[in-house]
Amino acid sequence: MLYRNYLTERGEIDLVCRDGKVLVFVEVRSRENTDFGRPEETIGRAKQESLRYAAGRYLALLGRDDLHYRFDAVEVILVEGRVPECTLVQNLFS
Repeated sequence: MLYRNYLTERGEIDLVCRDGKVLVFVEVRSRENTDFGRPEETIGRAKQESLRYAAGRYLALLGRDDLHYRFDAVEVILVEGRVPECTLVQNLFS
């Protein structure tokens, strides 16, 4: 992990990581169950735009616009009395 909770005036990125040479912007979402869908399904168009904006600001801060990057999500299912179930969803959107 390179950075946690990168905040801009239009939103935040939960985690900034690296996967080899690729910069990864990660959104973490949790739910108590999947009765109404997976946590990743709650990342709608407005949140995607917010993440794109924040990623652009982060890249500008680095002074690098030539880096390869992607957007991932970590889903966390929190069921009382059980170990949380964590799933990485790569390439959530482009």
